[in-house]
Amino acid sequence: MLFTRAGDSLYRGEMNTGLFLQYMDFEELPLNPDREASGMFLDDPREEELWMNLYYNWGIRRALEMGIQVPVVFISDHRDSGVGRIGLDIRYLLLPPDNNFGLGVAATAWINSPSFSNGITSNEINGGAELNLTYLAKALDHHPEGWFGSRILDNLALHLSLGYGYEDYMHFRKIDPNALYPGSPAFRNPEDFKISGTEFISVSLGAEFQVYNNLFIGAELVGRQWPAFNNDNNCNIIFPEISYTVTGHAN
Repeated sequence: MLFTRAGDSLYRGEMNTGLFLQYMDFEELPLNPDREASGMFLDDPREEELWMNLYYNWGIRRALEMGIQVPVVFISDHRDSGVGRIGLDIRYLLLPPDNNFGLGVAATAWINSPSFSNGITSNEINGGAELNLTYLAKALDHHPEGWFGSRILDNLALHLSLGYGYEDYMHFRKIDPNALYPGSPAFRNPEDFKISGTEFISVSLGAEFQVYNNLFIGAELVGRQWPAFNNDNNCNIIFPEISYTVTGHAN
């Protein structure tokens, strides 16, 4: 969820609200539960999931911002539909982008509660922290009065986030048919799974464009890895991310 945690923050009194869609096609994501000992990949038995994430952020002061997120599951092969983990986050701005050649640096921490509905999340509390970097493209342009500078670079921001924390992981029991059929590959049992919490590391890249007066649209590529599960990982695209900022007091 990069765009609720960017390398910038709202001014005191400002508010930001928005949503983004996250579609995951698991048929294209190989899993390898024995990555170091085996060269054979196992297909993820899930097919697809579609989530919508709503968020609302408010500025406490220039360097401090808080937010709330509400994810909703619409389509899933194994989860129930409904509201997922409601989360709270707090972001502290270390370096404002306007004063550092376009580069902004922030640190974010968050905590998420289990879903009120069964079959969506585990019963464990999730949380984590990120280092967030934002680069304002207008810093590249020495002549902002030009069309490309005023229309494109002035409205474009690039984002990078590095994260570590504790989150839900859906893992499936492995079936090894080799005992019955020598040479056959192992596979996951789509009916034998559980959701439990585990540590993760992540990296995300994104771009955000102001289309009209504080109305933004963006996209993000997120890679995630779970070391406790033999480095299973995935990568997915978040698009579109749409947000609107209500300006307030600039201090």
